[in-house]
Parts: sequence; structure tokens; C-alpha cells
Amino acid sequence: MSFLDPILNPLLNLNPMFILIIISFIVGLAITLFTKYFTDQVSLKKIRDEMKSNQKKLKEHKDNPQKLKQLQARTMSLSMKQMRITMKTSLYTIIPVLLLIGWLSSHLLFVPLTPGTPFSTSFNVESNGQVVLIAPEGITLESEALQQVLENTATWKLKGVEGDHLLEYKYNAGEGNTSYFQTIKITSEKEFAKQKITPEKGISMEINYEKLIVMNLFGWKLGWLGTYIIFSLIFSILLRKVLRVH
Repeated sequence: MSFLDPILNPLLNLNPMFILIIISFIVGLAITLFTKYFTDQVSLKKIRDEMKSNQKKLKEHKDNPQKLKQLQARTMSLSMKQMRITMKTSLYTIIPVLLLIGWLSSHLLFVPLTPGTPFSTSFNVESNGQVVLIAPEGITLESEALQQVLENTATWKLKGVEGDHLLEYKYNAGEGNTSYFQTIKITSEKEFAKQKITPEKGISMEINYEKLIVMNLFGWKLGWLGTYIIFSLIFSILLRKVLRVH
């Protein structure tokens, strides 16, 4: 999603909550306007009015199985017709929305590794053995470089200076050593390297990032996705009412 960076990266100076409020509002407004001007609003209004009327009739004729069956069939037919009309909006907006979600995920999923702050990395393997972590210049190991694989995992604590650094894991499960590499990013910006790399079946290296908590809703801790969904729903409902979109 790097092509979105020149447009959206200025937002990264803001609090993650404000970033999500701004983007969810813009997306909600764009979808609402597209729906208003590129779908048959007259037909949608008629369909929704008839569906509301059918809901009342269903209660009135709850003791009449034959009438209930007719009303349910009509309601189903109206729902399908409504879906065909609104499908156009989904087809045209799904790709931009997915691109924005990808950008948000690449910047707001985890707490980035910052200069001088300790973090950990793990080497995961399905068999026993020893692993040596070779750290490049700029990275300080706070654990022994040589680790035994315990319960399929070897873990190190380390910290470093700002920049991209290449870690080397030397794994010995028998004869000789096999080297595996992983890039980590230490930065003051809202960026991070890929969390998990699987170079071959049964072996992976993982940066143990802290998940970014954007909203604490009565003890329910939400990351960027949950927060984005909540604000998207709120803005969608409000904008549809304000702009009278059916």
C-alpha cells in the first residue's frame, strides 16, 4: 500500500483514534454520496416502505399461515431486489475500501519498535536444537546469543538504534548450521516490519510486537479494526439520515 503513503502519511502525526475517525468519516461520506447519486433511490424507498408495511402485516396475520407465507415470500423477493440495486455500490467501493484497510493495517496494527526500547524475537521450530542469534551493528542483545529450543521456541530480548536491521538465526538440528534471516525496523514513526516470516515448513521467525490498543471501551480493548468498524457504522447511519439516503 506504499502508493497511498504520500497521501495518507501526514495523518500519522495524529493520535491513532483521530486517524480512524477521519478515515472512517471520509469513507462513509464517499460511500453515502455514491449510493445517493448512483443508485435508484426512488425504487429503494418504495421497497423499504413496502417491507415496513409487510412487517406490520406479518404481526396482524400471525394466525393466518397462508397469508403469512405470502407476505414472507414477498418480503424475500423485495430483499433480493434491494440487494441487486445496492450491489452496485459494493462493487465500485470494495477495492478502495480494501486498499485503505490494508494501509491502516500496515501502520496501526502494532506498537512500533522504538530506538532504545527492549523487545523480543522468537525462532519457532518443530524439533529440538540450538539457535544462535547474530545481531548486526546497532542491535544490542540482552539475552545470551545461544538459546536452546524449548517447547518449539527460542526467544531473545534485544534493543537497538533507529534503522532497518537484518538478524541472522543459525539453527543446528543435526549436522552443520542453517542460517535464516529476518529484517526488523526500529523507528520513531508508525511503521513496522513484517511480524512473522516462514522461510520453510515447520520453521518461522517472529517479532513479538505489542498490539496497538486504540480504544478501551468499558474494559473492552479494541485495536484499529474494531475501532474503525464502530466509527464506520456510526458515520454511515448519521450520514444516511442527514443526506436522506435509502
